[in-house]
Amino acid sequence: MPPKKQNQILKEFVPEAEELLEVLHQNLYQIDAMSNKDNVHPDIVNSIFRAAHTLKGMSGMVGLTTVSQVSHHFEDILDKIRMGKANFNPAILNLLIDGVSLLQALVKAS
Repeated sequence: MPPKKQNQILKEFVPEAEELLEVLHQNLYQIDAMSNKDNVHPDIVNSIFRAAHTLKGMSGMVGLTTVSQVSHHFEDILDKIRMGKANFNPAILNLLIDGVSLLQALVKAS
């Protein structure tokens, strides 16, 4: 792909990715503020999952492999939570929050 075309694709990707990362942040901080993290509403978990899934797909399409891989790991963790194989706990929540920070840095560097 010509560099000019790649630059245009990245210019379109970055704002979309930043919106998805904001969704991730907002939902994770909403969970962090909850007193009972073991009983997170499925809509919140699904919203986080969808944002991570969309980010994974978009980043893969524009060739940002690392962003796609990190997003995929995010998805795996959230899928376990959705399926009842894991619960939100401080360690998982901190891992996801750190993951969003990493994704933000990766997107910003693209």
